Amino acid sequence: MDIAGIDGKWGRRLFINVQANGRTLKLFGNRKQLAEHITAAGFWNMADQIAEGIRLNLPCRIITKLSDDGRWLNIEQVLPLERYAQGAGR
Repeated sequence: MDIAGIDGKWGRRLFINVQANGRTLKLFGNRKQLAEHITAAGFWNMADQIAEGIRLNLPCRIITKLSDDGRWLNIEQVLPLERYAQGAGR
């Protein structure tokens, strides 16, 4: 959906808000890691636009997994939609 940030124990942390099945999940990472996730979704041309407040609305698929304590649903992998996987979004 968008790129946002939050102040944490070790400074500002960026994340991508991802909507999945009616839930909003946060995919944390530095600029390079977030760019890699956007590229993995099939949108390599958007990867250099990592900045807080940017609206993305990029369709993709994700693989999720519950955290070890069961409190959080984590994004394990970002994948392109089928229609973009074959180059239509590149």
